[in-house]
Amino acid sequence: MTAAEQWAAELRAWAIDQRILDAAEDDPYDLPPALFAPESPSEHEPSHLHEAVRAALPPDGSVLDVGAGGGAASLPAMRARTTLHAVDQQAGMLRALEASAAEAGILATTYEGRWPDLAADVPVADVAVCGHVFYNVADLVPFVRALTDRSRGLVAVELTDAHPWVRLAPMWQEVHDQTRPEGPTVELALEVLAEAGLSPRVHERVRAPARRTGELLETWVDLTRRQLCLPRARIEEVRELMTRHPAGARRLVTVTWAGAGR
Repeated sequence: MTAAEQWAAELRAWAIDQRILDAAEDDPYDLPPALFAPESPSEHEPSHLHEAVRAALPPDGSVLDVGAGGGAASLPAMRARTTLHAVDQQAGMLRALEASAAEAGILATTYEGRWPDLAADVPVADVAVCGHVFYNVADLVPFVRALTDRSRGLVAVELTDAHPWVRLAPMWQEVHDQTRPEGPTVELALEVLAEAGLSPRVHERVRAPARRTGELLETWVDLTRRQLCLPRARIEEVRELMTRHPAGARRLVTVTWAGAGR
């Protein structure tokens, strides 16, 4: 089995049992834009992803952000009058990104759809970024090849050390009496990139859990409820589960390589 085949198989193992999915009140895969907005620079230590983008982005340059969400991977690294091409499957994410880009004086064009299906419709950019999307992509090789093809300079990708739903595993066990997978991991992702003919640079750091309060905390709790496929009436149970199984520090990995250069 190739690394790419193993990657796809490990992602398939995360499929939710159909009986649980059918009983869910809300879509567990629908993500709230508020949790994927650009963060304040004071919330965490400087991001190596953002530093790499700033270093590679020429004045008045352009960035392609794939799986852009609210722009957390791209907007903090961009200057006013630079251009952003943002791709995402959720219209709500793109509307939130457009508002943030306008406030920052960044020229943003958005594309709603799947990558790499619409890659040919998106202009080549100076830098391509992709933040926390790999674990949603079963067919990773064509995904990264399209990223490379649509960047004339740098490709910069950020992901956690393992699938983000690993944090849900102990809670899922309590609620549904099912064990959950432990992968895929960033190490396997790097093997897939090697199979695709890429030799990336890798930068790692440990990131403390995000500290959320107020409305943002409530949004986070409700997202966890939906990801656990529980009804709204059990929100307090979810809050208690999150207290007993708090998120820990995660290894955050930035992977960069050269674009196609055209």
